[in-house]
Amino acid sequence: MRLEQDILDTMGKQMAKEMDFHIIADMLMGIGWTSVELNRFQNNTQAVDINLWTETNCTGEWKNVSTRYIFEKKQDAEWFILRWR
Repeated sequence: MRLEQDILDTMGKQMAKEMDFHIIADMLMGIGWTSVELNRFQNNTQAVDINLWTETNCTGEWKNVSTRYIFEKKQDAEWFILRWR
């Protein structure tokens, strides 16, 4: 029973984190940030590669949860789309 509760707690926290992110992302889009949604990652390696790419190549701030990325600078979002979509 304890394992089930731990799993439910973990899933609940993850769901809350994702909902919070989407609310914040929508607010940031209201002040000019750009949102990009990828279909899905091909594998875990691609997810790591994308995050390394954004850390190296983006000049403005960016944030993500799962396959949704938001970018402070439109040019960063455009380069991201050209590379990863």
